[in-house]
Amino acid sequence: MADAVKSTDVAERLRALQTERGLTIHEMAERCGLPKRSLENYMNLKDPQRPGVDALIGIADGMSVSIDWLVGRGDDLTRGEFSKEDYAVFC
Repeated sequence: MADAVKSTDVAERLRALQTERGLTIHEMAERCGLPKRSLENYMNLKDPQRPGVDALIGIADGMSVSIDWLVGRGDDLTRGEFSKEDYAVFC
């Protein structure tokens, strides 16, 4: 079985997004629909909290990135766009 994604991967990628987009943590949290404190916890470099699925979806949607990229499972920053019908087929 593959190694689990390290929490620091997510924290590092969130920090990279923040820097790249020139956002404060408050602005980033608002875009993602998350409490500022939660986002800060996910971005800690030492012992970061792991975001749950709902938080990952909020971050991916708010920052227009793929969840795979966020969790370190891919190098493609962009997310694919699917129609509601595509989601229904996948589910």
